Amino acid sequence: MRIVKIAGAVLAVIVALVVIGPAFVGDSFAVEKSIVVEASASEVYDLIAELRAWEKWNYWANNDDTMKLEYGEVTSGPGASYTWAGADGAGTATILAAEQNKSVDLTLDFGERGQGNVAWSLAEADGKTEVTWVFSGDAQSYLGRWFNVMIGPMMQTPMTESLAKIKEMAEA
Repeated sequence: MRIVKIAGAVLAVIVALVVIGPAFVGDSFAVEKSIVVEASASEVYDLIAELRAWEKWNYWANNDDTMKLEYGEVTSGPGASYTWAGADGAGTATILAAEQNKSVDLTLDFGERGQGNVAWSLAEADGKTEVTWVFSGDAQSYLGRWFNVMIGPMMQTPMTESLAKIKEMAEA
């Protein structure tokens, strides 16, 4: 009987944490990673603003053999888009704004899983370019706020490996 009471108490605490915990988690998230590339901003910009170039450096495209990409009529600059479908799901990326050699802003539509935003910024100085990638979004529900806690660690490897590949390509 004592084991049942302990198990019940543990279960009650877990349920309370799951239900009450999101009240202490923000309803939006932002994950940011940067790297310094020994190349001009224009060389880096071309790898980011041209969506067809993403196949060469994008973590998911390089690690998912089932990934299928389909490009829109425009593949570079504002209005450019592509759709993907792979092991981790499907979605659409669309460039909303781009400032030559400075920034590229996209929206990501993951269908029923929600939406996200991507902001790339480039800062060139002394022949080097600091590349900053920010992935942000909002929780889709109260309990969805738990996603905001998990997304940072989930994105570390993909962002780090993608940025390293951009660096390698721009410096080649």
